Amino acid sequence: MEREYPEANQFGDLPVYGFYCRHVEGLVLDGIELGYDEKEGRPALFLEDVSNADLRMVLAEPPAGDQPVARFQNVRDCFVQGSRALAGTKTWGAVAGDQTARLHEAGNDFTQATNPFYVNADVPRGAVTTKSRSIP
Repeated sequence: MEREYPEANQFGDLPVYGFYCRHVEGLVLDGIELGYDEKEGRPALFLEDVSNADLRMVLAEPPAGDQPVARFQNVRDCFVQGSRALAGTKTWGAVAGDQTARLHEAGNDFTQATNPFYVNADVPRGAVTTKSRSIP
């Protein structure tokens, strides 16, 4: 369906209520505010197989349940800055994937998050740096 404008639901339900970015090189999201009218159990953002990404000033309503605000799967060369966790945020970012490399977080306010970042066991040691310290 190359010539048709893609509809958000043409592949079924998306895994997010906001932005699902997959197979992207060079992504910049700046000044993004995401929310919903009815309870939402999906994350706001999902970056999958993304390289060279900058997320700046992301503000998203936390999903209900145990889902994070943002999911990162096999993300390389990503910088998260100037973002903020809203009240009720359990985990702001969940990182997974054995191809994840150089994901850096600095200058954010995640004080309202129970857990700013969760890093899955399959992520290589030292691939994620938060607030100038490396996460094993």
